[in-house]
Amino acid sequence: MTTEPVTHAFQYTLHANTSQGTALHPLIPAGARTCVTIKAMIQGCHALTIIDTGSMGNFISPVFMTVTCLSTFPLEQQLTLQLGCMGSRSRITHGAHAQLSIGVFSAQIYFDIANIDHYDCIPFLRQNTTVVDFGQQILCIGQGEIPMLQDTEATSMRPAHVWALSTPPQRN
Repeated sequence: MTTEPVTHAFQYTLHANTSQGTALHPLIPAGARTCVTIKAMIQGCHALTIIDTGSMGNFISPVFMTVTCLSTFPLEQQLTLQLGCMGSRSRITHGAHAQLSIGVFSAQIYFDIANIDHYDCIPFLRQNTTVVDFGQQILCIGQGEIPMLQDTEATSMRPAHVWALSTPPQRN
């Protein structure tokens, strides 16, 4: 094995074979495109929650944290949140502890505060024996079953940042 210095780098590009013309993206029925969303309670407040079966942490939006007046603390070391797309990452600088209730399940949970868009919370549910049943449209956690929100319900349940922006400030 040689230890010669690297003098060049390779660049990979996608070369599309366009000799066949263009094509439409396959259509997926509307019901199959919806995210798995549920109503959860955090510190007694309704939270529009997305279930991400690949998530490796508990995340809460900074706006939801502000609206619910959660006590936060700075982390000694910042963490990098890497998403599935290249270049999509964020920094986690603060954390909080909060009571998470999903149906009959309730626990004090540590949350990283991350810039979540469209939702209030993303919980890590693998540690709590959670089953996502797409056929029945339910989330089984602990001994309870939680119905998944239908697309219209999820759209009508506004996340905290929408409430915060639409609520006029209180005057003293």
